[in-house]
Amino acid sequence: MQAGLTLLMLLVSVVDDLKTKKIHNALAVSCAVIALIFIGVMHGSAGFMTALISFATAMVAILPLYLMKVLGGGVLKIFAAVSLLMSWQGALVTLIASVIWGSVLGIFMVVMKGQGKAFAMNLMSLAHRVKPENAQLHKVPYSVALLFGFMTHLILSGGIS
Repeated sequence: MQAGLTLLMLLVSVVDDLKTKKIHNALAVSCAVIALIFIGVMHGSAGFMTALISFATAMVAILPLYLMKVLGGGVLKIFAAVSLLMSWQGALVTLIASVIWGSVLGIFMVVMKGQGKAFAMNLMSLAHRVKPENAQLHKVPYSVALLFGFMTHLILSGGIS
């Protein structure tokens, strides 16, 4: 049931991200509140300690990606909310898998848009340490990568519990 709730929250964030190109604060806060209520009802005070450890692990792991502008604040906030519903290990696997999925989705988008040359120029810019502002960046709706990362975690861990 907890994994199902996490999936639902991530699906709603994907819809929000794809429709508006951002994940709204109200959605992230609502998801966090719902997660905390769920934890309180289903697991009691012991569940809050697990949620706090998962949240802290998720924030330490995702903050460098946010600071490097790999992902935006909306993804950071929705990941913070859904990490409350995961184990700390699940949060790490989800994040690592989402980075891989984000790369795959980005390359797929480049190929589909016929922007191989711009992609190669971006890689060259990175190799020469040119700031991202000076390179044409390809934007990936990272909520999709986060959803795929969580689904990968579910598959690797044996499915929905």
